[in-house]
Amino acid sequence: DTRHATAIFIARSCARRGLPHCSAAAVARLLDMDVANASVYDGGVALCEAAMMALRATGHHKLVIDEAINPLYREMLRAFVANQDLHLITVPQKNGTSDLAGLTAAIDDNCAAVLVQNPNFFGVVEDYTSLFAAAKAKGAISVALVYPVLQAVLKAPDEMGADIAVAEGQSLGLPLAFGGPYLGMMAARNEMVRQLPGRIVGRTKDIEGRDA
Repeated sequence: DTRHATAIFIARSCARRGLPHCSAAAVARLLDMDVANASVYDGGVALCEAAMMALRATGHHKLVIDEAINPLYREMLRAFVANQDLHLITVPQKNGTSDLAGLTAAIDDNCAAVLVQNPNFFGVVEDYTSLFAAAKAKGAISVALVYPVLQAVLKAPDEMGADIAVAEGQSLGLPLAFGGPYLGMMAARNEMVRQLPGRIVGRTKDIEGRDA
C-alpha cells in the first residue's frame, strides 16, 4: 500500500544521504513495529543481536532456529553464542518449507526466542502467526528475519505477532563497492526498546519541559 511504498522511498533517500535516524523511522513503519535503531553492521549481525536481546529480556537459555534461515546467518549465530551457556536448537526444514509443528514443539518454558525467515532461504513465503502465538504463550520472544522490499506486499512481522523484526537493507538501494556497504535493519515492540543495541534517535521533553 501507499504507506509501505513511501517507507521504502524514504529509507532509500535517507540512506543515500547518510541519515540513519531518518531511515530508522522509515524502517519502523515499513516493518509495522514500534521502534527501530540506527542499524547494525548487516542482516546477519541484526539476527544475532535480536537473539541476544531475547536472551537478556527473558533470562532463558534456549534458542529455537528454523533451518530454512540463510545458512550463513545460522553460522554467524553459532559463532555469536559459542561461549554462551545456552542451547541452540535447529529444527530441520521440510522440502524447503518451515516445519511449523516441529518449531512449535521445540518451544518450552526455557526458550528465549524462536527465529524464522520470511521469505525463507528457499524463497518460500510463510505465515508464522500461530507459531508466534505459541511462543508468546511460553514466554518466548519471536524474531522474524524479512526481505525489506517484499514488505510492501507480504504480511508484516507485527501482524504475525513478532516481537523483533530484522532485515538486510542493502537491497533498498545501497550500491555495493569492495564488498559493502550492508545495512542491518532492526525494529521491535516498545517493550523491547531497552534491549535494542546501537543508537535510538527520538524526541522527548526534559525535566523543564523543553524539547530534547
